[in-house]
Amino acid sequence: MAYDAFEIQLRELTGKDRLRSLRERKGIDFTSNDYLGFAESEELRQAATVGPFLRDRGNSPELQQKASP
Repeated sequence: MAYDAFEIQLRELTGKDRLRSLRERKGIDFTSNDYLGFAESEELRQAATVGPFLRDRGNSPELQQKASP
């Protein structure tokens, strides 16, 4: 199988007690771009999808073509 080499390496790391895994985040991560937690905000996600339509206010050529009969 294509993953045999990886499985062997994982077993070796486990045997040496050197296998690492990801842990759930705790607290605030000031080293990331998202230390304010905006990336997980549903309100901001919705605003980002609606924002371009509000900004154009119907003046973009694409919207004017769709609106014209």
